[in-house]
Amino acid sequence: MARGENQVNVYLTVEEHAAFRLYANKFLLDAAALLALLFARELRVGRLRQLISRDAPPDDPRKAKVTARLNERDRAALMTLAQSQGLKLSQLGGVLVRAELAESWLAHVCTTRFES
Repeated sequence: MARGENQVNVYLTVEEHAAFRLYANKFLLDAAALLALLFARELRVGRLRQLISRDAPPDDPRKAKVTARLNERDRAALMTLAQSQGLKLSQLGGVLVRAELAESWLAHVCTTRFES
């Protein structure tokens, strides 16, 4: 199997990309690792339908990308999930990134689990 076959490229606006990178850095992660974490969370929690209903993708051109590497099984499951909602896998990733930037789930989890 070629190396790139299990990659997922998510295209973001320059502003989204910068904000996501800064947010990931707060947890000593790079954007790709945080994106992979968000994909894994979606497979466990299954919030996509709810997130899509309130997602507002920007009209700005998406010029920056984050690439996550996933195992074959997870990538296939995410592809099926995306298709069931009429999305491409990249679009599913964009929904998850925007939701995380708005909700700060990881920051909340770290605060409630590790600082209390």
